[in-house]
Amino acid sequence: MTWLIEPILPRGGTILLHGPTSVGKSPFSWALATTVSEGGDFFGHPVCETGPVLYIELDTPANLIHPRLVKLKRVGQRVFLAVFAKGLDILKPRDEDNERLQALNEKVRPVLVIVNTLRKSHTEDDKDSGVPFQVYTAWQTTFPGATLLVVHHDKKDVVTRGKQNADQAFSGSGHWANDATIAFHLTRTGRASKKADDEGKDYEKSRVTLKMTKSQVCDHEHFESLVLQLDTDGTNWVETGPAAYRAAFKALPSNTTRTERIKVVMKRFHIGKTAVYDAVEGLK
Repeated sequence: MTWLIEPILPRGGTILLHGPTSVGKSPFSWALATTVSEGGDFFGHPVCETGPVLYIELDTPANLIHPRLVKLKRVGQRVFLAVFAKGLDILKPRDEDNERLQALNEKVRPVLVIVNTLRKSHTEDDKDSGVPFQVYTAWQTTFPGATLLVVHHDKKDVVTRGKQNADQAFSGSGHWANDATIAFHLTRTGRASKKADDEGKDYEKSRVTLKMTKSQVCDHEHFESLVLQLDTDGTNWVETGPAAYRAAFKALPSNTTRTERIKVVMKRFHIGKTAVYDAVEGLK
């Protein structure tokens, strides 16, 4: 097994990323695209292989997505955006779409292809258990060797309490997760706290949690969920949660006392002493 980002993006695998409306799926996939393109670190997970990324946008018109993209603080120089204004059916593509996809593959030679969104990429019944395999195979055939990440919506009326498994809340057949190499669920963590900025505008979005719910290539139960928060611009991510606290704690100079390190982490993340102590327990 080789990786783009271990254990998030296996080379040549199919990744399902799903979550409710407006949780931040698009900004999250933009951040992934830039990191794979440029290298470095993805919230504590180093990039193992870099390369061109093709982002196929089927959900938002170009004139609406552009104002958000220009807010990105880090821009991937090898990220290529392809907007299909008329939609796309990967199982029965129009001749013009098929020619464009082939041209994109030859020009970009992507190591990662991101499709936003899954539902807009086919016209079949997404509750049919045989459709996920067909759709995934069609994308992989179109871009052979590339890792495929598809963005999918949760059901709007899903019940997340009782016996219902919230991590299977995506629309359609359970085989969308079963037939994927890895599945991630992006969910809101708590409620949003509203704050006014310098210009009198709202807000601070609630934190979100990225949980690995299934993996064929690693033990998903040992993947420490990422806790993230969107900046007020609604585009760039700020990492928070125990993993971020530990990373910040360990990054401080070794001659800094433990007490001072804890104070620095508290101030940086606006959290209490107990949260830091719990996160860095056992670290020197």
